Amino acid sequence: MSHNFKAGDLALIVSCPLVPTLIGRCVQLVECVGPGCDSFSAHGPWFNRGDANAWVVEADGLVSLTIGKALVEHPRCCIAEKYLMPLRGDFTPEQQKAKEAA
Repeated sequence: MSHNFKAGDLALIVSCPLVPTLIGRCVQLVECVGPGCDSFSAHGPWFNRGDANAWVVEADGLVSLTIGKALVEHPRCCIAEKYLMPLRGDFTPEQQKAKEAA
């Protein structure tokens, strides 16, 4: 399923089999990494060994899985797109708070 994500969008991590502590985190999408691709951008080296798009995401207090399978604290990590739920339209936190205040 494609959500037509773009850099800057907000999303919720709804699954993460390798690092389940990330589930429920709200993140901002930074960069798309295509299937089987490596990204060596200013955001760091990221590797997508899957067969679908993944996203480099950003939020405070994230952890990233290293090649050696160690968890390290990092403001960014790479998550498969299928594990992300978009937070836009009526679901964005700012709009929900505004509706509750009205």
